[in-house]
Amino acid sequence: MGYLEMAQQVPRKTEQEPRSQTDFVTQGKRLLATQGWFAMHSETLGETVLIAKDGITPPGSDMAAVYTLEELRELAKPPRVGPQELRFLHEAKKQFGGKVVQRPLAPSERDRLIALAGGIKGTKEVQKR
Repeated sequence: MGYLEMAQQVPRKTEQEPRSQTDFVTQGKRLLATQGWFAMHSETLGETVLIAKDGITPPGSDMAAVYTLEELRELAKPPRVGPQELRFLHEAKKQFGGKVVQRPLAPSERDRLIALAGGIKGTKEVQKR
């Protein structure tokens, strides 16, 4: 079974079938334990991403961004990133094949780096200071 078929089997919350966040967490933990990865649709990012144990390369990783448990731990550290920052990090990860290795930069530092890099598709252009 290919990545797309597996991603289509990922349950989503629907009005017809309400599911709790606990159900999704339980299912994700089960899939991590049995196959080392799972696919999930992110409402914030507007696409399916793959969550994998550190060191696991899931099938379909060439078609979707893969977030390791290590990266998720970094993103969960305070101060937590907001939706806009998460979309920025996700776009950078996709375009540059990056990995989240430390807490996100402060907005002023991030804006400076975007200006130096000439901007990233899908983000607001920053004027040079």
